[in-house]
Amino acid sequence: MPRTRLSLLVVAGLVVLAGCGAVLPGGDAGSSPDADLEPADSPYATPLENSSLLAEHETALRDAGNVTVVRNTTSSGGASTGYEALSTARVSLADGRVFLVERPDPVLQTYRYANGTVYRRVPNEDSYSHSRHENETDGRTAAEWVRAPLERFLPLATFTHRGVTERDGERVHVYRVTDPDAVDASRLTSGSSMAVELTAVNATVRVRESGAVSYLRFAYTVAEGGETRQVATTVTFSDAGETDASPPVWVADLRERFADHGE
Repeated sequence: MPRTRLSLLVVAGLVVLAGCGAVLPGGDAGSSPDADLEPADSPYATPLENSSLLAEHETALRDAGNVTVVRNTTSSGGASTGYEALSTARVSLADGRVFLVERPDPVLQTYRYANGTVYRRVPNEDSYSHSRHENETDGRTAAEWVRAPLERFLPLATFTHRGVTERDGERVHVYRVTDPDAVDASRLTSGSSMAVELTAVNATVRVRESGAVSYLRFAYTVAEGGETRQVATTVTFSDAGETDASPPVWVADLRERFADHGE
């Protein structure tokens, strides 16, 4: 896919997932990020978006019952002041609940039940404001927190299997992209007439033997008008089967106030 010319990036709306490498943006340190990899056959055909990876990822996490999903997106360079967003979602697939914390300040906390009832907590100057919404359609459900990062990430580029390694005591298969020509640049953008050039990319997917993805990262550099901008989004899936997604005390208090007992 030689589409390396693309329209101006809208940073906050880019890869809606969570953002390093001596040569490429977001790369692993050292001259060869694949130095610790051992040769192995790929368990999935490429392109990954047409393989069974998404289905096996969903199945593995659903079997675990719960998972913590962390998404981090950063942007730096160019004429703007930069951008950073960090979201941590404790997801219970067993009962469809999600406890989401979004940063930077003010820290927004959201607790979502499977029936679409959502509670929000936002800090004010010296206190908090709370709200309750029924049949909420904004925000991701538990299933979407597991599925959406792969649906957004995998079609962006043609990943190749680089081998296997150990991460946190587990064997993982590593897929990577470092060639801008392997990126479908049109999927990185949303509408502007200004042209920029994709000059570098470093994307990685790590997959456990169970089929669950543990790590996604898409980092790239664009050049425009003599300036460069670096953008990186990282998503991790951790603590599968060990994540506590129970409601915090403030949610329990609000439920008592609203007499919500059937969620």
